Amino acid sequence: MKVKTAPAKQALMITSLLAALLVPSVGGATPVVVQTVGAASNAVAGDVGITVPGSAMLSVLVFSPIDGSPVANLGSSVGSQTTTITLPAGWTLRNSIVPPGGCTFEPSEFSNMGSGWYVIRVVQPAGPSPRSELCNWDAGDYHYVIEVNVTVGGATFRGSSLGVLTIPRTAP
Repeated sequence: MKVKTAPAKQALMITSLLAALLVPSVGGATPVVVQTVGAASNAVAGDVGITVPGSAMLSVLVFSPIDGSPVANLGSSVGSQTTTITLPAGWTLRNSIVPPGGCTFEPSEFSNMGSGWYVIRVVQPAGPSPRSELCNWDAGDYHYVIEVNVTVGGATFRGSSLGVLTIPRTAP
């Protein structure tokens, strides 16, 4: 009997297998599988500023490619949602592919939800150069990369993932 697997599950299984087999252990680092999904949450085209109503969320899962166990304690929660923040040591957020005329986003909160689940709130802050008051969310896809290179108790965990955050023209 053949079991059908949804394309998304197939892609997840293939990605996990490739990560386990192909990600080298560099300098004694333990490779981890990082998965991320962007959600517009409250953000719609035209929103600007460091506010919860104008923010989007990046959900990140980190787990072992060997046994699938979650990798927790890779950073403490930080941020008040009212200013941009620096992510915890070893976390990097890169985003440079944005809709035409769009600006890159910045984190305003990092939450360690437990069990290898982390949430990064992102915003479109306006401000001094190179930012301007005209920098706001534009409708479309924002591509980003989450990189984890964190040392906990003498063990270094390293991995990365590509994600897409889609901002709608209007609220759903």
